[in-house]
Amino acid sequence: MREITNNEPLINRAITIEEAFVLVAEERYNYELRERSKADYASAMSCTLQQGIQQGIQQGIQKNTYDIAKNMLSFNMCLDDISNFYILFLFPVGKR
Repeated sequence: MREITNNEPLINRAITIEEAFVLVAEERYNYELRERSKADYASAMSCTLQQGIQQGIQQGIQKNTYDIAKNMLSFNMCLDDISNFYILFLFPVGKR
């Protein structure tokens, strides 16, 4: 086949253009894969960051709650009063 194309410059040029087109298409496909991969990674990192922030907030709330209860006990408050305080804190009366 190459022997025939070597004698015909137009066919030879068409084959060269076709080969270049195939390479460009492959490069474009690989580029799109890389870009999708980068976008997926960024999205996953953003989601992970948000989950980490939420977890940190929850841990802070739990520690703060523990510290407040511990301080209330140091003031000799009974467990029933502390429990009632936290029920009112979590579910305030009059706020709807």
